Amino acid sequence: SILEVQLLKNKFSLEKTKSKIENYCRLKANKNYKYFYEDIPTTPSKEAGCYIPILKLTENYERIVIGKISDPEKWDPIREYSNALILREIFARFDYNEGEIFVIDYSNCSSTKILSVLRPKNVGDILSMVLKAHSAKVKQIHIISKMFPVIINFMKPFMPAKIFSRISAYEDCEQFKEKFPSCYLPKDYGGDQKSFDDIRVDMDKMYSEHLDELYEYVNTKSSGEIGLENSYDEEMQGTFRNLKID
Repeated sequence: SILEVQLLKNKFSLEKTKSKIENYCRLKANKNYKYFYEDIPTTPSKEAGCYIPILKLTENYERIVIGKISDPEKWDPIREYSNALILREIFARFDYNEGEIFVIDYSNCSSTKILSVLRPKNVGDILSMVLKAHSAKVKQIHIISKMFPVIINFMKPFMPAKIFSRISAYEDCEQFKEKFPSCYLPKDYGGDQKSFDDIRVDMDKMYSEHLDELYEYVNTKSSGEIGLENSYDEEMQGTFRNLKID
């Protein structure tokens, strides 16, 4: 459940867990982020940009998530971010990992394309949703792109210094493969796991079998007055709001 996963990610601190669940409900109801949910990608294999999870956890029980641009000409960062948030809704309920390792592969995308479509607001919004609403416990970030200085500069203003310090950058996949254990990587990255495209096809099947649940997760929002209740509960101290779930 969301409560169990949030407790795990927040080291079983009730105060932090209450705060993160509050963030999740509040930010999902915020109209500023509505555009992420206007067109929900449910067939990852057909997306020009997509995030996929590696099923095998690391020895430290961390989940590897790879974001890759398969078709640079058709790549739309907003759809890629929407895909990422679908995955986060699943993680929020079912993934009891001890942290996440993100691999962002923009190696086949030109500098012209990256500069023409990346927008600071969108980058800031997706990082807010991932870090604040979904409480991603980021252990490492690996960026593969000759344009990595540009991507890093886009991310820096919106990312806590602690997480920003965990970024590693590589000019191409060969450099990355030299630094990362192959047993956790897809075949097309020189690893032992299914290829990136095969995992996307598996996700298509999983999504198609659970479409109703996916839309339910996405459409869960909060409403009601934002503010403390007049009554005081000795056992529920903190800033947790009174929320109504649609």
